[in-house]
Amino acid sequence: MIAQWVLGFLHHRIYKRTMATTKLAPIHVWLGRFVILTGIINGFLGFPLALNSKFNWAIVTLFLLVIIFLGPLAFWRYKRNGSKKMSALATYSDSEGYQAQPWTSQPVGSSQSDINLGQMNTEYPSTQGPPPMYGQNPTEGRQFV
Repeated sequence: MIAQWVLGFLHHRIYKRTMATTKLAPIHVWLGRFVILTGIINGFLGFPLALNSKFNWAIVTLFLLVIIFLGPLAFWRYKRNGSKKMSALATYSDSEGYQAQPWTSQPVGSSQSDINLGQMNTEYPSTQGPPPMYGQNPTEGRQFV
């Protein structure tokens, strides 16, 4: 039990510093399950070894009540969390996904932008031809400093 407490304390200190799970977390969880199980076994074995087995039935009754009431509650919580994850996945799968530049795509069902540019002429006049810099070859490469 002391090792369980030390593992939990160390995991919590490292987690608060890094905000990431540590390698101690699964060890702490599984050691905790083992400690609980050995505690239950110790309760069942301790009363007969102390020659006072009349409390064994009280412990069995208490243990079964906890299992009967908390078992379905834990199962319901597990199913509820699973359904929340599934609904979250379904919500994300219905969307178009992440768009790095959403302004480059048109909204569904619209043919023009929602930005009011007035009567701005967006076409390049074809009588002038392309701008002169497009038709010229570069004389030398760029110099980067």
